[in-house]
Amino acid sequence: MSDGDAVEAYWPAKLADMPSMTLVVKTIGEPHEQLDQARAIVESLNPKLFPYIWKLKTGFRRNAEGLEKVAMVVSLLGLVAISMAGIGIIGLVAYSVSQRTKEIAIRLALGAKRLQVMVAVLKQFCWPIALGTLAGVGTAAATSRLLRKFLFGIGNLDPLSYAAAIAVLVVLVGLAAVIPVRRALQLDLAKTLHYE
Repeated sequence: MSDGDAVEAYWPAKLADMPSMTLVVKTIGEPHEQLDQARAIVESLNPKLFPYIWKLKTGFRRNAEGLEKVAMVVSLLGLVAISMAGIGIIGLVAYSVSQRTKEIAIRLALGAKRLQVMVAVLKQFCWPIALGTLAGVGTAAATSRLLRKFLFGIGNLDPLSYAAAIAVLVVLVGLAAVIPVRRALQLDLAKTLHYE
Protein backbone atom coordinates (compact mmCIF):
# COMPACT_ATOMS: atom_id res chain seq x y z
CA MET A 1 0.00 0.00 0.00
CA SER A 2 1.29 3.46 -0.84
CA ASP A 3 -0.79 5.30 1.76
CA GLY A 4 1.02 5.33 5.09
CA ASP A 5 -2.13 6.47 6.92
CA ALA A 6 -4.32 3.63 5.61
CA VAL A 7 -5.97 1.23 8.01
CA GLU A 8 -5.89 -2.47 7.18
CA ALA A 9 -8.52 -4.99 8.28
CA TYR A 10 -8.45 -8.78 7.95
CA TRP A 11 -11.41 -11.20 7.85
CA PRO A 12 -11.98 -14.78 6.61
CA ALA A 13 -12.25 -15.12 2.84
CA LYS A 14 -15.60 -16.07 1.28
CA LEU A 15 -16.20 -17.66 -2.09
CA ALA A 16 -17.87 -14.45 -3.31
CA ASP A 17 -14.64 -12.52 -2.59
CA MET A 18 -12.44 -14.78 -4.71
CA PRO A 19 -12.80 -13.06 -8.12
CA SER A 20 -11.38 -9.79 -6.70
CA MET A 21 -9.04 -11.30 -4.12
CA THR A 22 -5.30 -10.70 -4.04
CA LEU A 23 -3.26 -13.34 -2.28
CA VAL A 24 0.40 -12.98 -1.28
CA VAL A 25 2.24 -16.28 -0.91
CA LYS A 26 5.74 -16.74 0.51
CA THR A 27 7.56 -19.59 -1.17
CA ILE A 28 10.64 -21.61 -0.34
CA GLY A 29 13.01 -21.79 -3.27
CA GLU A 30 12.37 -20.39 -6.74
CA PRO A 31 8.79 -19.05 -7.15
CA HIS A 32 8.60 -20.08 -10.84
CA GLU A 33 8.70 -23.73 -9.85
CA GLN A 34 5.54 -23.36 -7.75
CA LEU A 35 3.39 -21.32 -10.16
CA ASP A 36 1.68 -24.40 -11.64
CA GLN A 37 0.92 -25.75 -8.18
CA ALA A 38 -0.60 -22.41 -7.07
CA ARG A 39 -2.71 -22.25 -10.26
CA ALA A 40 -3.95 -25.80 -9.68
CA ILE A 41 -4.97 -24.97 -6.10
CA VAL A 42 -6.97 -21.92 -7.23
CA GLU A 43 -8.73 -23.87 -10.01
CA SER A 44 -9.59 -26.66 -7.57
CA LEU A 45 -11.35 -24.10 -5.35
CA ASN A 46 -13.33 -22.63 -8.23
CA PRO A 47 -12.82 -23.77 -11.86
CA LYS A 48 -14.33 -20.49 -13.18
CA LEU A 49 -11.44 -18.44 -11.78
CA PHE A 50 -8.53 -17.45 -13.99
CA PRO A 51 -5.77 -16.36 -11.63
CA TYR A 52 -3.09 -13.86 -12.62
CA ILE A 53 0.11 -14.90 -10.92
CA TRP A 54 3.25 -12.79 -10.72
CA LYS A 55 6.15 -12.14 -8.40
CA LEU A 56 5.73 -9.47 -5.76
CA LYS A 57 8.65 -7.48 -7.13
CA THR A 58 6.98 -7.49 -10.59
CA GLY A 59 3.80 -6.02 -9.06
CA PHE A 60 5.85 -3.51 -7.12
CA ARG A 61 7.67 -2.50 -10.30
CA ARG A 62 4.33 -1.99 -12.10
CA ASN A 63 3.08 0.16 -9.24
CA ALA A 64 6.34 2.12 -9.09
CA GLU A 65 6.22 2.88 -12.84
CA GLY A 66 3.00 4.85 -12.38
CA LEU A 67 4.42 6.71 -9.39
CA GLU A 68 7.62 7.48 -11.29
CA LYS A 69 5.60 9.02 -14.13
CA VAL A 70 3.68 11.20 -11.67
CA ALA A 71 6.96 12.21 -9.99
CA MET A 72 8.52 13.07 -13.36
CA VAL A 73 5.53 15.21 -14.41
CA VAL A 74 5.53 17.02 -11.06
CA SER A 75 9.31 17.55 -11.31
CA LEU A 76 9.02 18.94 -14.85
CA LEU A 77 6.22 21.28 -13.79
CA GLY A 78 8.35 22.41 -10.85
CA LEU A 79 11.34 23.00 -13.13
CA VAL A 80 9.24 25.05 -15.55
CA ALA A 81 7.72 27.03 -12.67
CA ILE A 82 11.07 27.80 -11.05
CA SER A 83 12.57 28.76 -14.43
CA MET A 84 9.71 31.16 -15.16
CA ALA A 85 9.88 32.59 -11.64
CA GLY A 86 13.65 33.00 -11.96
CA ILE A 87 13.38 34.84 -15.27
CA GLY A 88 10.63 37.06 -13.86
CA ILE A 89 12.59 37.85 -10.69
CA ILE A 90 15.78 38.63 -12.61
CA GLY A 91 13.92 40.93 -15.02
CA LEU A 92 11.96 42.72 -12.30
CA VAL A 93 14.95 43.24 -10.00
CA ALA A 94 17.22 44.37 -12.85
CA TYR A 95 14.60 46.88 -13.99
CA SER A 96 14.07 48.15 -10.44
CA VAL A 97 17.80 48.66 -9.91
CA SER A 98 18.25 50.35 -13.29
CA GLN A 99 15.55 52.85 -12.27
CA ARG A 100 17.75 53.85 -9.30
CA THR A 101 20.84 54.70 -11.36
CA LYS A 102 20.55 58.41 -10.57
CA GLU A 103 20.18 57.70 -6.84
CA ILE A 104 23.27 55.45 -6.95
CA ALA A 105 25.25 58.15 -8.76
CA ILE A 106 24.16 60.82 -6.22
CA ARG A 107 25.12 58.60 -3.27
CA LEU A 108 28.53 57.96 -4.80
CA ALA A 109 28.99 61.67 -5.59
CA LEU A 110 28.25 62.52 -1.95
CA GLY A 111 30.97 60.13 -0.80
CA ALA A 112 29.13 56.91 0.00
CA LYS A 113 31.20 53.75 -0.26
CA ARG A 114 30.34 51.28 -2.99
CA LEU A 115 29.48 48.54 -0.49
CA GLN A 116 27.10 50.91 1.37
CA VAL A 117 25.34 51.76 -1.89
CA MET A 118 25.00 48.08 -2.79
CA VAL A 119 23.56 47.25 0.64
CA ALA A 120 21.12 50.19 0.43
CA VAL A 121 19.86 49.00 -2.97
CA LEU A 122 19.57 45.35 -1.87
CA LYS A 123 17.63 46.33 1.30
CA GLN A 124 14.59 47.24 -0.77
CA PHE A 125 14.16 43.57 -1.68
CA CYS A 126 14.06 42.25 1.90
CA TRP A 127 10.29 42.59 2.40
CA PRO A 128 9.28 41.21 -1.00
CA ILE A 129 11.60 38.22 -0.47
CA ALA A 130 10.19 37.62 3.04
CA LEU A 131 6.56 37.87 1.88
CA GLY A 132 7.23 35.72 -1.21
CA THR A 133 8.96 33.11 0.95
CA LEU A 134 6.05 32.95 3.41
CA ALA A 135 3.51 32.68 0.60
CA GLY A 136 5.57 30.00 -1.15
CA VAL A 137 6.11 27.93 1.99
CA GLY A 138 2.40 28.15 2.85
CA THR A 139 1.33 27.10 -0.64
CA ALA A 140 3.88 24.26 -0.74
CA ALA A 141 2.75 22.95 2.66
CA ALA A 142 -0.88 23.00 1.50
CA THR A 143 -0.23 21.24 -1.81
CA SER A 144 2.14 18.66 -0.32
CA ARG A 145 -0.93 16.96 1.14
CA LEU A 146 -2.17 16.35 -2.41
CA LEU A 147 1.21 15.03 -3.57
CA ARG A 148 1.38 12.73 -0.56
CA LYS A 149 -1.54 10.73 -1.96
CA PHE A 150 0.37 10.02 -5.17
CA LEU A 151 3.98 9.76 -3.99
CA PHE A 152 4.80 7.34 -1.20
CA GLY A 153 7.22 8.64 1.41
CA ILE A 154 6.50 12.34 0.84
CA GLY A 155 5.99 14.14 4.14
CA ASN A 156 3.98 17.28 4.74
CA LEU A 157 7.09 19.25 5.55
CA ASP A 158 10.48 18.50 4.00
CA PRO A 159 12.90 21.02 5.57
CA LEU A 160 15.69 20.29 3.08
CA SER A 161 13.47 21.04 0.06
CA TYR A 162 12.09 24.20 1.64
CA ALA A 163 15.59 25.42 2.55
CA ALA A 164 16.83 24.70 -0.99
CA ALA A 165 13.91 26.61 -2.56
CA ILE A 166 14.47 29.60 -0.26
CA ALA A 167 18.21 29.54 -1.02
CA VAL A 168 17.49 29.51 -4.78
CA LEU A 169 15.13 32.50 -4.37
CA VAL A 170 17.66 34.51 -2.36
CA VAL A 171 20.52 33.70 -4.76
CA LEU A 172 18.38 34.66 -7.78
CA VAL A 173 17.41 38.00 -6.25
CA GLY A 174 20.99 38.65 -5.11
CA LEU A 175 22.47 37.91 -8.54
CA ALA A 176 19.73 39.84 -10.32
CA ALA A 177 20.43 42.89 -8.15
CA VAL A 178 24.24 42.71 -7.92
CA ILE A 179 24.87 42.66 -11.67
CA PRO A 180 23.00 45.93 -12.47
CA VAL A 181 24.28 47.60 -9.26
CA ARG A 182 27.88 46.76 -10.20
CA ARG A 183 27.24 48.14 -13.68
CA ALA A 184 25.79 51.32 -12.17
CA LEU A 185 28.75 51.64 -9.79
CA GLN A 186 31.16 51.56 -12.74
CA LEU A 187 29.41 54.35 -14.68
CA ASP A 188 30.96 57.78 -15.07
CA LEU A 189 29.21 59.85 -12.36
CA ALA A 190 29.32 63.14 -14.24
CA LYS A 191 27.81 61.65 -17.38
CA THR A 192 25.18 59.72 -15.42
CA LEU A 193 24.06 62.76 -13.42
CA HIS A 194 24.09 64.99 -16.49
CA TYR A 195 22.14 62.44 -18.58
CA GLU A 196 19.59 61.78 -15.85
